[in-house]
Amino acid sequence: MLAIGATSASVDGNTVDPAAFRDHLVIRRANQALVIPGRPDPAAVAQVLAPGATPLSRILPYLQTRPDGLWMFASLAVHPHASRTLGVIPRYQHCARSFRLSESAPPITRYPTWGALAAAVDQTRGTFEAAPW
Repeated sequence: MLAIGATSASVDGNTVDPAAFRDHLVIRRANQALVIPGRPDPAAVAQVLAPGATPLSRILPYLQTRPDGLWMFASLAVHPHASRTLGVIPRYQHCARSFRLSESAPPITRYPTWGALAAAVDQTRGTFEAAPW
C-alpha cells in the first residue's frame, strides 16, 4: 500500500519517491514468485491511501510508475478514534473501488484532487479508466 502524506510518501513505513516505489513493486513481484510459485501477483492491484484533498499532481508520479496497472482507493480520510487502551488512534474511511490506467482513455489530469478522482470512479458502473498523463 502506498501511503501519501502531507510531505512524503511511504510503503510499509519506508519513505519512497516514485523510482523507489517502482523498485518496491518489482522486488515484491520477484519475491512472491520465489516464495510461492504460481500464486497470483500481489502487486497486480496497487492500493493508495491518501486524503481526499491531496492534489492529484502529488500522486500522479507514483501512478505513472505502472501506467497499465490496476489501482485501488485504499482510503480517502483518516478519522481520530479514542481507543480505551491506546489513546487516540487513526481510523480510515475505506473505499474499495478500483480504476485502471489506459492510454486510450481521457486524461487523469482533469481531476484536481484524489477525492475528485474518487468521486468520478464511484459514479462509474464498470472499471473506471483514465490516461496516466
